[in-house]
Amino acid sequence: MNTLSPLPAPEKGSGISDQGSGSPKSNSNNLLQGIGLVWELGWIIAVPVVILGFGGAWLDKKWGTAPWLVLAGFAISFILSLAAAIQRVKEYLKTAP
Repeated sequence: MNTLSPLPAPEKGSGISDQGSGSPKSNSNNLLQGIGLVWELGWIIAVPVVILGFGGAWLDKKWGTAPWLVLAGFAISFILSLAAAIQRVKEYLKTAP
């Protein structure tokens, strides 16, 4: 007859059982840090898209190359934004509790 034994309780301080045991102030700080990260990621993505997108559109009008420079601007902004976002998230994860 097979009997299933219960799993042992996680050790104190392992991060599994004490997730909700932080003080309200530390939980509030974690929330604010998360919101700050999302805010930064929004800017990291939006600024290159706007600058390179409008720059590409302006150059397309000036040189008559539509839509190639707009597409190139968006492609470059995607690559730059992705690299910057990955770097920022890695920095955040190093300092996260």
